[in-house]
Amino acid sequence: MMNIDIKTEIESMDQLPPSPLTVKKLSEMIANEDDIGGNEKSMSRIIATIEADSGLSGRLLSLSNSAFFGVSAKVNTLRQVVVFLGLIEIRNLAMCLTVMEMKNLQTAWQCLDAHEYWEETVSVACLTQILARELKAECAENFYDRGFTAGIMHNIGKIVLAELRPEAYKPLLELSKTERLAAEQQQFGVTSIEAAVCLLQSWQFPLDLIDAISCQTRFDVEQKPRFLGLSDLLYFGCRLYELIGSESEPDPAAVLAADAELAASLGHYGIDQKRLKKVLVHYGARITDARNFFGLDGAA
Repeated sequence: MMNIDIKTEIESMDQLPPSPLTVKKLSEMIANEDDIGGNEKSMSRIIATIEADSGLSGRLLSLSNSAFFGVSAKVNTLRQVVVFLGLIEIRNLAMCLTVMEMKNLQTAWQCLDAHEYWEETVSVACLTQILARELKAECAENFYDRGFTAGIMHNIGKIVLAELRPEAYKPLLELSKTERLAAEQQQFGVTSIEAAVCLLQSWQFPLDLIDAISCQTRFDVEQKPRFLGLSDLLYFGCRLYELIGSESEPDPAAVLAADAELAASLGHYGIDQKRLKKVLVHYGARITDARNFFGLDGAA
């Protein structure tokens, strides 16, 4: 049995992207309500923060004009980006881009199938966001702006373990998620979920997102919560992806029939076959734009 001080190892992994200072600054602005009020002083501070990160500012301008954001007119300046996306969405996008930088790692992708990993990650992100909108009335608060970001982050611990122990980790990827998490704990003394939490904490990402990642498998199917949290939406997103995979037009009746427990849980919150069809239709359109946005349109 291999014992890993995962916190020490993660903090000493030079190959991981550095802690994104811009995300921290934007999060501090969000915490200060005056900075999201839309006044000129706030706007100037936001733009100055983004401009200080040349990589982020350039990518924001490029990505804001993608079909993923549904922009009707070309966005040419950071001011237009801030007005169109808003501070919270920019912060969330900055976090997603930080995670996507892990595409550049070497060792992890000798262990993981890169296309399979990012396909699952982006699909779960889309499903979680769509469920956040569809189940808005059943949620403790509006999670739409965080659903996609939580999905992008939910699997990041797999990259960490694959980077740290590629040879030992690779056989575990053949297991189901439940079996894999148990095997990770037994072999490494830590699960990929715990590794993800450790990394995101070191990056000083928002606590509500870290909590959602930490609790993504803990939905109580017996004592269903009165109001759904972000971790519950992420749980549903992951379970749905396990059933539909990369299907472009999944049959909602078949999906519900394939997992009675999930069907009962979704049904408890009003997601019947008709509403699930609505979710899956929206997902089909959203995942196409997301694949293009993240460069997954057929590229392995």
